[in-house]
Amino acid sequence: MEVDFIELRFYYERMSGIDAGGLPDEPVTAAHQRLGNQAERLLAASSTPEMIEAANGLRRAALSMQRLLMQPVFMKTSIQMDPSVSDPELRRTELADLAVDVVTASDYLLRLLMEPSVVTPRLVLAEEGEASHGGRLSGDDAFDRLTRRRLDARGAAVRLGMRLISGVHSDVAGG
Repeated sequence: MEVDFIELRFYYERMSGIDAGGLPDEPVTAAHQRLGNQAERLLAASSTPEMIEAANGLRRAALSMQRLLMQPVFMKTSIQMDPSVSDPELRRTELADLAVDVVTASDYLLRLLMEPSVVTPRLVLAEEGEASHGGRLSGDDAFDRLTRRRLDARGAAVRLGMRLISGVHSDVAGG
């Protein structure tokens, strides 16, 4: 047990967002607010650079929330679950798992946003196009598909973020 505590302390002392005492420096309400702000920014983003910045922010906010939920030993302000929650530790774990899902969805979105748009010549002779594409999508079709995947990934990240916000708001005392 002591080894686990020492390893976790070492880990958290090297994480960003940690103060000099080795404790996360963000109270639950601030993390909750930041998570909401980043989800709203991602939804409102209209360009790729805006989406990248907001997705990175959502990712960082979800990581912060996950740390707050799973490492109460290292908190300045301990997260207290609402008294109406029947199994507080199970719910804390569920919310932390949801935070991991938000991070994963953000990572997937960031990967798609970093993927270059397919650029192919617009004018291709029919025979040349059929032979060179071998059943592949045209440049326009590939670009449209990538755009749809990006928007779907953004929607998934925002929905998961909002579900986490709602869960923290309803189940964490003072969240």
